[in-house]
Amino acid sequence: MQKVVKFLNHYDPSWFALNYSIKATISILICGFAGNFFGGFLGMLYAANSSMIIFFLASLDGSTKIKIYYFLLYIILGIFAILFVSTIFKFSWLFCFFTLIWMMFVGFSTLFNANLNKILTIVNTTGLLTIIASNQSSWNLANSLESFIAGSIIAIAFRLTRFGTYGKFTKKSCTMVLDDLINMSQNISDKEFLNLAKQCNEHISQIKKVFANKSSTIKDERLIIHLSRSLFFLYKLED
Repeated sequence: MQKVVKFLNHYDPSWFALNYSIKATISILICGFAGNFFGGFLGMLYAANSSMIIFFLASLDGSTKIKIYYFLLYIILGIFAILFVSTIFKFSWLFCFFTLIWMMFVGFSTLFNANLNKILTIVNTTGLLTIIASNQSSWNLANSLESFIAGSIIAIAFRLTRFGTYGKFTKKSCTMVLDDLINMSQNISDKEFLNLAKQCNEHISQIKKVFANKSSTIKDERLIIHLSRSLFFLYKLED
């Protein structure tokens, strides 16, 4: 157990990734149970699939409000995908024709909006699942739609719930470093000073690792500004 904790402290000092993974797992399980309630085994697949898609689509740019709009767009397009596939799939040539047009549209959407392209791309997964599931004798359109919508809503609620933020982490971390510096100044002529200085350097290194691991995935201008300020104060404390 100590090795696991040491590993997490080394690669994920703030435990952001661990908390996110646990939250995603709980969301998938709850969505699976909800989907099973609405549509049995196939309903569970729809709900769990939508939960995984929403949770691991972590690269959407913009504020929380903008992300909500795109998640709602995913639900709407997912509903249309289920309806479209279940209706047109039996007409093979017609289905191939519209699918080709759709894939071209998805490819061109990159030129207009990167977020839109990500949403359109993951909608294909829902359509693919419908192709497979609709061939089963137990498949039901209404149950599939209910399971998909329920799973998506639950996943979005979990996805947007924050149990920890960079702001709180930064505030807590800076306070910790300030406490280390205060202890160092109070024991500047004491033999304990070197141990306190070493502890302070370790804390600063851990905080740097958090920003180094996560900063490359941050594209929101507001978050970039907060990150820059946090780094500025951190380096000032280190100086």
